[in-house]
Amino acid sequence: MNRIDWEKRTVRHMIELWCRKNHGGQACCEMGSRGGGQESHGGGGEGSHGGQGSHECQVGHGGPGLCGECRELLEYSLARLEHCKFGNAKTKCHKCPVHCYRPDMREKIRTVMRFSGPRMLLYHPLEALRYLFSR
Repeated sequence: MNRIDWEKRTVRHMIELWCRKNHGGQACCEMGSRGGGQESHGGGGEGSHGGQGSHECQVGHGGPGLCGECRELLEYSLARLEHCKFGNAKTKCHKCPVHCYRPDMREKIRTVMRFSGPRMLLYHPLEALRYLFSR
């Protein structure tokens, strides 16, 4: 797996965790992953979007997925990574000299990462450790 693919998987996990705990969404079987493996994700948190706790999966997995706001953020983040001018030589985004996110999306992703980063140790420990020790 190259650096960009790894970053995409990490940001997907972080946004799914944020949505599940803050908007009541639940990730379904690693939305969009190519591995095909099912991953069980437990109950959602208190929803701040009132009544939007159950969202249909947008990629055909059949289970609940991300809310519209989080799906938009994920799609935007994946597009930014896909078009990163540094490619596989990229550093962590917060260390990058080029800020390619729009200011509003940058603030949203920072909020998500501040929340999800520490929790990744519980939900995706190997990925969290890999991130901590990467450049």
